[in-house]
Amino acid sequence: MRTPTKTILISLSLLSLVLLAVLIFGLYKIRLQSEESVSLEGRAASLGQMDNVAQSVRSIKNSSGVDLSKLDDLIVSQKKVVSFIEMIENLGGSMNLLTHTLSVNTDETMVRIALETDGSWTRSMNFIQALESLPYKVTLDETTMSYNAESKEWHTNIVIILPFFDN
Repeated sequence: MRTPTKTILISLSLLSLVLLAVLIFGLYKIRLQSEESVSLEGRAASLGQMDNVAQSVRSIKNSSGVDLSKLDDLIVSQKKVVSFIEMIENLGGSMNLLTHTLSVNTDETMVRIALETDGSWTRSMNFIQALESLPYKVTLDETTMSYNAESKEWHTNIVIILPFFDN
């Protein structure tokens, strides 16, 4: 025969087993949700970093247009040889020198320009220094200066070499 105490003990034992099973199931479910939340947190951080990178790329793209056009202006290509020669002749004219282009020879990698100027010693030397200081890779291949007693001016022959960067 069962006594009420035994029945209560059996009922409490069964109830504790059910509660233990519920507790284990709850802990397992919490662990799964924790792993999922960690995974989602990692994905969110990754997406945040990707958003930062995308924003940086957009910013660089927007600001680099001006820089790229400035850089393009500093590169002489075969298409820009004529404007480069005009710029040199205008430079000589602005320094009160008579400047003439004698010859222009190009190949796939460079242009060779022969110039002559007539003017004072100081202006001729300043022109040579200005050519050396251009924002291009200019090589002065040959430079000769001679004094003309009749005109009392210095005659300068200059050959410059400029590499192309458009290949």
